[in-house]
Amino acid sequence: MPGPQKELWRRSESPTEVWDDTEKEWEFEIIGEELDEDGKTSRYEVRWLNWSRSDGTNVTWPGGKDPIPERAIKAWKQEQAARIQQNLVDSPSSLAIKVPTSLDAHLIETDLRSQGSEQKLAQRRRQPTLAPDNLVDRMHKLLDAKQQPTTQQHRQSRLQARTSTSQARSSTASSRSGPSRQPASQERRIQLQKEWTAIANASNAAGIALVNVIDDEDGPPLPFNFQYVEHGYIYHEDVEEIDLDDVMVGCNCYECNLKEASTCDCQAPSRLLHKDKNIFAYTPDGLFNFQVPSGIEVIECNKKCDCTSDCVNRVAQRPRKFVIEVFKTSSAGWGVRSQSNIKRGQVVGIYSGLIITRKQAEEMPQKHRGYCFDLDGYEDPDGIAPDTDRQFTVDSRQHGNWTRFINHSCNPNMIVYSVVYDTIPEFGNPYLAFVALQDIPHLTELTVDYDPSAGNHAKRPPGSRKCHCGSEICRGWVPV
Repeated sequence: MPGPQKELWRRSESPTEVWDDTEKEWEFEIIGEELDEDGKTSRYEVRWLNWSRSDGTNVTWPGGKDPIPERAIKAWKQEQAARIQQNLVDSPSSLAIKVPTSLDAHLIETDLRSQGSEQKLAQRRRQPTLAPDNLVDRMHKLLDAKQQPTTQQHRQSRLQARTSTSQARSSTASSRSGPSRQPASQERRIQLQKEWTAIANASNAAGIALVNVIDDEDGPPLPFNFQYVEHGYIYHEDVEEIDLDDVMVGCNCYECNLKEASTCDCQAPSRLLHKDKNIFAYTPDGLFNFQVPSGIEVIECNKKCDCTSDCVNRVAQRPRKFVIEVFKTSSAGWGVRSQSNIKRGQVVGIYSGLIITRKQAEEMPQKHRGYCFDLDGYEDPDGIAPDTDRQFTVDSRQHGNWTRFINHSCNPNMIVYSVVYDTIPEFGNPYLAFVALQDIPHLTELTVDYDPSAGNHAKRPPGSRKCHCGSEICRGWVPV
């Protein structure tokens, strides 16, 4: 008689925490730091010398409840400055700066500092004879580009690229506070997960899980006072939010006819046509039908329509029904996957964030444009809108949901389309919906192409970064 079947896949238990409450000296050393996008240290990585978890690991990222003594931070900074200076003394001709090539733009400052980039550039300026012909001028331009805001030179209907990080180590110190009872690698992550899930549930959407089995990072890096927004937009104070109730048109259908979209009054402004007749963008099963040409917005039924919430033309606006995992990848920072299987054509989510003007987006420092997405569905291919005063961008750096963590792939399993349902096309702020290009098994990373118009054989543009998506048709670079 066969014995019980062994479980093939089972989530491993978290390491057991063991501590005591005695007034002992907890010895530690700072082994790394992480900088925010403005070049300021946001947190330190600590290795505890007389404490460890049951699995032998002993590294945490202390938070506000466990402040690191100032003397230890001062010693760390002095040691790093001495390390960089010694490297310059030992190898005065080795002043190369490695360009970050992965997809975590929020950690680019960390990587540059660990290399001593400012000291190396200063050394180049003092000793130009060390540089090959024209290299000094080139380095000056790179430094200026890094220190000054970069204006976007052309229209970009895509997510921007993100870059990455490295670390060093320091001298030991001691503290009476010891490691947190709930280690930072779990404490912050669990707190974010609870907060984001509560916000998602308030919108009738499924929860959010934060997962890291790669290292001790306590969750995705976020700007100070980041606000999770499961659905919809927040408007910048300089952008007027107009009440459209008087101009929105709804249909009086009790049940919209999938084959007769032209009979729905709400479809009057729609440019989605087949043989000069309006059509819907979805199948009877609520899946995207992939009959929407590039540059055409999908117009769903709205709050003025008489149809119910399960109408065949209310799809992107429905709450998400499956749990999303924001997880640490092995090579591309934090990414996104679903705990459930996803069907081809299934709408996975909606990009959310802060609505700003296109002009504000173009004047933003390049390092902050990593989460900007132009709302240009109603513009022509040259980026011209019927009303140039209503050209907007959604910025998810400070406000956004899980979609802000979606990584790039040259062979993505999702695409993005524009959809309107609680506004009008002329207003210029459609939603951006992510839809599955294929059946996606659960726990498979969800990806999009940050520049889908580039094609697989496009020439690499200036300033682009090396791509690490790993697909067989990788074009070799990621736009910035």
